[in-house]
Amino acid sequence: MIKSISLAVFLAICGIGCLTTSYAQTEMRTGRPMTPATLPLPFSYPSAFLRPTIDRTEHPGQNVSLGDFDITLGKTKLSTVVQTVGGELQFTPAREGFLCFSAPIVEKNSRGQMKDLSETTARQNIWLMLGRRGEISEARLEAVPNGEVACPALPLEYSNVKVASIYINEPVRELEKDRSLKPSEVPEDSDWIFWFSQKDEPKKKSQIGLFGAEKSNGAIKKIISVVETI
Repeated sequence: MIKSISLAVFLAICGIGCLTTSYAQTEMRTGRPMTPATLPLPFSYPSAFLRPTIDRTEHPGQNVSLGDFDITLGKTKLSTVVQTVGGELQFTPAREGFLCFSAPIVEKNSRGQMKDLSETTARQNIWLMLGRRGEISEARLEAVPNGEVACPALPLEYSNVKVASIYINEPVRELEKDRSLKPSEVPEDSDWIFWFSQKDEPKKKSQIGLFGAEKSNGAIKKIISVVETI
């Protein structure tokens, strides 16, 4: 059955940064000012996240791959990510905790073959957002425009980055061939493609999955995936 999430539910989803302090702040002394982020800040939620049209129970964007290291949104702890690939916890002005990395963007040579990642110069930023229980609850990926600042580089072995099977600079025509990723919504007035899910959890809770990819000039330039239990 198709469902629409109300504003109250949306605020519960984005409450990690919009309304509440993050889990990591419980480690700080009360009243201690938060250090402003020194790394690029993550981009904002697409407006379609406000009222998603839910048409599935499984969230296709729950798994994030950094090479052979897999992150399950809503489950993998921040501490596990830091122990594996490094990173420094930062905070947005809205008090969202995040890690930020950069990695090469997948490119093809003149023969249509994938270039080795060590040979590419274009980069993407990857933000991993901190949830309320110390878990990674969101991933946001964006191609870094020329002249803009990139986050610290991931080790090369972790630089092949995907959310589900989608990667930055993937041709949209290739994504459209994947029948398992039939979109929940493709707004006519936007360059975004969306997948929305809601899955019942124990103790009368629900896991909401919000997943989107933005296209530009025939390729994917932004990806965002959110998992939140409400």
